[in-house]
Amino acid sequence: MRVVEGILRQHSEEIEDEGMSGYCGDRNCDVFSPHTHPKMEPIRVRNPHFHKLLDELKIIHDKKSQDYANDNVFSNFEFAAEVAKCSVDQAFLVLIGVKIARLHELVLSEKKPNNESVMDTFYDLTNYCAILTSYHMKHSWPNGPNVNDKQDPLLD
Repeated sequence: MRVVEGILRQHSEEIEDEGMSGYCGDRNCDVFSPHTHPKMEPIRVRNPHFHKLLDELKIIHDKKSQDYANDNVFSNFEFAAEVAKCSVDQAFLVLIGVKIARLHELVLSEKKPNNESVMDTFYDLTNYCAILTSYHMKHSWPNGPNVNDKQDPLLD
């Protein structure tokens, strides 16, 4: 395997084919793809199953969001919060809790699921967590989250 060195200089460099991924590190940047970002530093992909899962989750999210949301991708969660008279965070957490409760019940009872596989539940749970994070990226962290920040806008 060819070793990719230095910082990417071309937008079209195919580092994914080399088993690589990337991260820019600029908190003001909203470009996450190494294929479209000139400053992306390559990082060796150590868990290709994780990257494949993320690709599958993106497809599932995009397909389901066509059924659930209008132009505002968070509209169904915001509407659910209005109906339940709770915060949008609480609406998300209820949905996340339902998926965790389902997994808990299946694992404890050792039941075989009839209508939704355990993997489907994992996909939904992961996507709910990612959608909640993206909701806060849009509303609470206009410049993106920064792991070095000592304050958390969710708790302030």
